[in-house]
Amino acid sequence: MPRRTKILGRYVPAILAFAGVCCALVPLIYFVPAYLNQRTVVDALKLKEPRDIPTIPVALVLTYLSVIIPPKRSFMAWIGALSFLFAVMVAIATSMAYLLAAIFCFLALILDLALLPSTARWHYILPFACLFLGAVGTPNIGWAPVRSAVSRVQSEMREISVALESYHLANDCYPPCTNEAGSRSQWNSKSAMPGFMGYEPGRVHSLTTPIAYLPSLPSDRFGFLVEDRTFSYYRWDDRSCILISAGPNCVFDISPDNLPELRPTSSGSFPEKLINLQYDPTNGTVSAGDILRIQFAEGIQK
Repeated sequence: MPRRTKILGRYVPAILAFAGVCCALVPLIYFVPAYLNQRTVVDALKLKEPRDIPTIPVALVLTYLSVIIPPKRSFMAWIGALSFLFAVMVAIATSMAYLLAAIFCFLALILDLALLPSTARWHYILPFACLFLGAVGTPNIGWAPVRSAVSRVQSEMREISVALESYHLANDCYPPCTNEAGSRSQWNSKSAMPGFMGYEPGRVHSLTTPIAYLPSLPSDRFGFLVEDRTFSYYRWDDRSCILISAGPNCVFDISPDNLPELRPTSSGSFPEKLINLQYDPTNGTVSAGDILRIQFAEGIQK
């Protein structure tokens, strides 16, 4: 074996493996503190954004090459394989957007080791092709949980609205909310937004007690991770009310002081300000605006 080939097979794979492991460690240095400091759903989702951890594809390519360059089944090839597996695990753990890329690279590596002759040269482009396929196939993976959570929130609001209608039929009014006179002590949310009042024997019935119109109030999937918070709820009067989720930005764009003036008119038209404060996915998957559901005794309005 030529001296140049020996040097190439001995030192270059080691350098590539070491560099690849270092690149894989960089996102972990970012990921662990960010994971420990996350407070909202969006904070958790941002951990998956590829632009925050750009060294992952570099780690995949470098460690992939550290397996391909040395002779098969050599000591350096095993070192490269271990480095590659470490980079793949980091990619899967920290970046949903590179999940498919990591899987494609892994399959390409198996193909290289099992089928391709050692003299093949075109297989060096395989990791780059895999990263391209991963980039094409995963543009929406990172924020797919947001769209799923929005759909789930809307579904849970529909369930609550059915319970509200049943409550209204039985009591000729909607349940009181926590910002009504004498009830501020009932707030159970750090957001200072109004919500459902708890059960008070002999005075106030809630949606869950003593008659279970709902078995329990679902948590707002866009609430803070450190706080188990249900949807905000406000009653304009006995015949109209609104359910509010903080929306994907995890911030209430509607303030408690604005709620009284956001009531739709008797003709069913909505104030322009309310429309502007409503979440619209066409403005971006994570954008300003709250998810709303407005209900009248005459019927449910979206």
